[in-house]
Amino acid sequence: MQQCSQLTEKKIEKAFLSNASAMMLWDGLWAIGMPFCMYATVVPVYMLHLGASKTLTQIVVVGFSVITFVQFLTDPLMRNRLRKIWIFLTWILFSLCWFIYGGSALLFWEKLPLSFWIPFFVLICALLCSARHYGTPSLRGVVIENIPLTKRGLLASMRSFLLGLGGLLGTYLVARVMQGQDSVVMFHKVFFIGSVIFVVACIPFLVLFKDHAIEEPSAQKIGPSLWESGKLVWQEPNFRHFLILYCLLFAAQNMAPLLLSFSKDELHLKAQMVVGFNTVYFVSALILGSTIPNLADRFGFKILAIISALMLLTSFAIPLFTHAGMYWLFFSYFLYSGSFQLTQLLLGNFGTELVPDVKPTTIIVIGSTLVMPLSLIVAPLGGSLADHFGRIGYYYVFVFASLLSLVSVLGFIFWVKEPRHQKGISIAPNLVEEKLKES
Repeated sequence: MQQCSQLTEKKIEKAFLSNASAMMLWDGLWAIGMPFCMYATVVPVYMLHLGASKTLTQIVVVGFSVITFVQFLTDPLMRNRLRKIWIFLTWILFSLCWFIYGGSALLFWEKLPLSFWIPFFVLICALLCSARHYGTPSLRGVVIENIPLTKRGLLASMRSFLLGLGGLLGTYLVARVMQGQDSVVMFHKVFFIGSVIFVVACIPFLVLFKDHAIEEPSAQKIGPSLWESGKLVWQEPNFRHFLILYCLLFAAQNMAPLLLSFSKDELHLKAQMVVGFNTVYFVSALILGSTIPNLADRFGFKILAIISALMLLTSFAIPLFTHAGMYWLFFSYFLYSGSFQLTQLLLGNFGTELVPDVKPTTIIVIGSTLVMPLSLIVAPLGGSLADHFGRIGYYYVFVFASLLSLVSVLGFIFWVKEPRHQKGISIAPNLVEEKLKES
């Protein structure tokens, strides 16, 4: 991140309590709504019960990688003094997508054929992903810029703790709503309720969060283009190594929805199984997500990358080397969830330390865009294998995901250096500006 003046740094330090409270309230409230509309679990289970193919389900769940281009529109936003309001509106739009589909399905489900609802849901998911692609790097970038370096791991742990608590409460509420029902209609109720909770969750950010980083004159100036920034960060060997391994890890994680379809096809679990997987996800946030990120403040974020890859490796190894009963599968998803939560911290935080002269949002946009193509290939391929080869197809997928995770583990250990403990591996201050002048 661009170096802030001492006055701005003092303001950021002073506003830590207010900003931390805003983000923890957002996460705690948002988590209550997540079990109602959780993209990683509810969407694949809902689509499978609609009768959609696993290949289409994997394409939808991976997040419509082809529309990541909307992230390139975030640069003007990040130089706007009103960026906090625009971020707020983006997530309101995300929430309204669930509201529109849930409300429409509640009113017109019996009046329109299934051939309408599957494409309509896919379209809604595309809009959801567009809002998510635009809002995620913007929000993460603003938060990173406005949180002191030595407190980022602490905040991540506190947010994850409230995410776990709120998620467990939301999961209990979803279980009550779904109780005694076993049809797709119950999903429409939970979509509608979850969307309302999401809207409420956005309000603390608008009211409490103080964006002092944007007060820096340099933060509002037009900087290097994303293309120029991309070339610069790629020239940093340590970041390049990190991004390649992050790409492999991210691709492996995008095959995790097949754990859910495996439970449906091989264990014959009903639609209510989504409650069990949601519970596992939030217990993981409560136990793993609220403790492990603290290690980053002491040892750096590299340790989180290693732990994340190890947990994912174990997650996919479990159905390969066990009987893969329901509880084993829940434990597998518990480890995947922990890995996913840690990985969400890596690109913005670790990447920012590797190339400190490039804005966190820019790093997130560049990194997430570059890693998407592999996931776009791998995720549908995994779904296709499961569609055509059944149980043995699942095993092929789990073996491949395990190998990707293993390579990530070894790579993070031996190929990526920790910038807090090594000298001369990060781009030196002002090197970005010097290279731009030379070009």
